[in-house]
Amino acid sequence: MENSTEKWISVFVSLGDRLADFGHDTCSQEIIAAAVAANPWFSYEDIVFAAGALATGWTVRGSNPGGGEIFRTVIRAPKKSRS
Repeated sequence: MENSTEKWISVFVSLGDRLADFGHDTCSQEIIAAAVAANPWFSYEDIVFAAGALATGWTVRGSNPGGGEIFRTVIRAPKKSRS
């Protein structure tokens, strides 16, 4: 059984991965399109950038028992899917 620290690390690693990949799948692309339609102040790119900034902003250096960083810090450019 994981201890509490390992469980939280696992949760934040998963969150970081999801945020880093935001905008790269159909579901998140639909969410972004709906958000832009509801509030055109933000562009598709703004939203993907913000999600990526959260993923990299929560990087915890040196907290991984194996060394290195917990979250992946490379953000891919989103696939544009505007219908």
